[in-house]
Amino acid sequence: EGLALLKSHDLTALGRAEEAAAAWSVARAATAELVARRGAAPALRLQLLAIDAEAHIATLQQGDLDAAVAGLGALEPRLRALRAELPGANEATRLQCAISYNLALAMIERRDRAGADRHSEAALAAVHELATARPYDPGVLSQLGATLMLRGKLMWLFGRSDDAEALYGEGRAVLERALAAHPAHRGLRARLGELCNLYALLLRQPDRHDEAATMLGRAADVYRRLAADHPGVRNYRGTLGGVLCNLGIVKALGGDHEAALELFGEARTEVDAAL
Repeated sequence: EGLALLKSHDLTALGRAEEAAAAWSVARAATAELVARRGAAPALRLQLLAIDAEAHIATLQQGDLDAAVAGLGALEPRLRALRAELPGANEATRLQCAISYNLALAMIERRDRAGADRHSEAALAAVHELATARPYDPGVLSQLGATLMLRGKLMWLFGRSDDAEALYGEGRAVLERALAAHPAHRGLRARLGELCNLYALLLRQPDRHDEAATMLGRAADVYRRLAADHPGVRNYRGTLGGVLCNLGIVKALGGDHEAALELFGEARTEVDAAL
């Protein structure tokens, strides 16, 4: 079962959706056989639930919102029951965060503000609980930063820019501290770059151009290092191009047209390299 589960993760990451679905099916069948043979122990039921959740998240990533929402929503009562049986179980809390986070993403796509608000709040509560239990785990801290960023983006969409800025600031502080302890962690670095780029868009106001430029400069630094350390990942260079373009716009709005032109040129080089 473990090998099938690992293979399904790898295939999903590579974008090979049909093969990933087949691998998830093998993993689920193997786990279901264990449940039938050994009884429905909470740990095995949690493992089965995690497999189902990953399959529905993959469906969401493929763009099938209705199927993903229905599937993930059906898992929630099962997970609530398991969390009651396994109080304090970190893996159950992690799964709660993953389900709620992805349901929030789906609700944003559906333009369901109430649903997005409810699920993003649940995801944040779960990841805060997990971070309290595992305060030095870089994967947990990366997810905390991502969830704060998601919640901040939602507040921005609601027109609550002060709340959005507070959440972005908290997320950045979490990720910067985590990255200081784990400087080579790719997930932390990518989350920080994404958050700084998004944060800068909030700051892109006439009286805050310098703050926005500083935030974009940090994002550019993160992606430059990622691209240098992982030259085979073209997406890093493409994202760097987008960040540099945003920085060029901010410089132009601030009146520094020479710097803006230089940044636009560098951005084009990075985007071309990513194609």
